Amino acid sequence: MMQNVRIRGATGCGKSTFGRMLSARTNLPAIEIDDIHFLLNWKTRPREETIQILRERTAKPGWILVGNYRKQTDFLESNVDTVIWLDYSFPLKFWRLIKRTVRRSFVKEPCCNGNFESWTKSFASKDSILWWCITTHFSMKKQCRIYKHESATIIRFRHPKEADEWLKKLSHSNQIISSELPESRQNSHA
Repeated sequence: MMQNVRIRGATGCGKSTFGRMLSARTNLPAIEIDDIHFLLNWKTRPREETIQILRERTAKPGWILVGNYRKQTDFLESNVDTVIWLDYSFPLKFWRLIKRTVRRSFVKEPCCNGNFESWTKSFASKDSILWWCITTHFSMKKQCRIYKHESATIIRFRHPKEADEWLKKLSHSNQIISSELPESRQNSHA
């Protein structure tokens, strides 16, 4: 049974959306690391403060941690029982990210703790989310391939349809038979 879940994947793969959908199915609260990490105006919270907030929000069992941020979350790894990797192709992620960024910039949709994406920051800046996606894609793919966990079940989805089908099969008791998973590893064994 999933109790403490970690959702990982590269920029633009839909971690936050998947986390909200999984939360709705399991009644486990989704904790989005981006919402903790970023303060208003895209300032970043000090690492120690981020860790303290994460400690408080994960003190009791039963949560879904959404995001990467290894340096801020390493202390939680021993508590995780399920890791879900959204390992989608670069063209799919990049197209989804472009659509999301245009929508957020155009309608001023808030994200990451009340911040807003702007045309300038998104399309003409060294801090562009699109550039971040391009420059981190392959390192995240490598992390996904070599990721091991001593005690967690690792579930890897290569396409959003796999993730959607899995969510549909997930019972409200939040159990799923491992043979129904697209690719999973129990206790870090491939």
